[in-house]
Amino acid sequence: MVKYKDLSEDVRHLKDELGKKWIAVISMSALLGLGVWMLLDPVSPGHSSIEKSTVYLLKEIWSFPAGLILTSIALVAIYYPVKRIIALSGKVWIKWDNGYYFFDRKVRKSGLNAMYDGADLVVFYPEGNTTLLLTSYDTAPIAQYQKVKESAYNCNDAYWNADESGYLLFYKGKHLTDLSSEFRNDDLIVSADSHSVQFKLPNYRNLKDNKIRTAEVMGERNRIR
Repeated sequence: MVKYKDLSEDVRHLKDELGKKWIAVISMSALLGLGVWMLLDPVSPGHSSIEKSTVYLLKEIWSFPAGLILTSIALVAIYYPVKRIIALSGKVWIKWDNGYYFFDRKVRKSGLNAMYDGADLVVFYPEGNTTLLLTSYDTAPIAQYQKVKESAYNCNDAYWNADESGYLLFYKGKHLTDLSSEFRNDDLIVSADSHSVQFKLPNYRNLKDNKIRTAEVMGERNRIR
């Protein structure tokens, strides 16, 4: 088992966050137990002892209605941390000054490719056979875990986006580099050295709004030389 001190900072941060939620659950469980005790035995304790001193202090309010109130408060106070623990144990992401971290079942996944879709960031996650949507990424709060949403894209097709500085092309969840291209009217025909196919970016000249669109995968026979 890896010791806490040997964990990376991002993993320690997640464990600390989970630890806080578990402490809240344990603390509220004690309150829940007290409330249930009142419900089961609504008669106020008649004496005090070292073991029952805390209970004795509550004898003035000891009653079935008080037990009902304490039980309700405890159940609500337990529900939210448990809900958060479940969320943090699934797919979550957190934004830092230097970027983002993505966790799948408390394991950090690195080396993923991402591209903007307007204000959102779409992350390709081939291992999970899905794509992740980081909503309003640039304005997302720092150091706050958020549940990952799945996007409408996939890790099989080809996608592109473009702005005035150029374009990005992704195929099967991978960012393609070493590209060559030429215009055919308003379309851009792109070839990648690492693939034996071409990609058509339809209406490229007029779609430089940084939104993701599907690229058409073309046959090798049309490849640019």
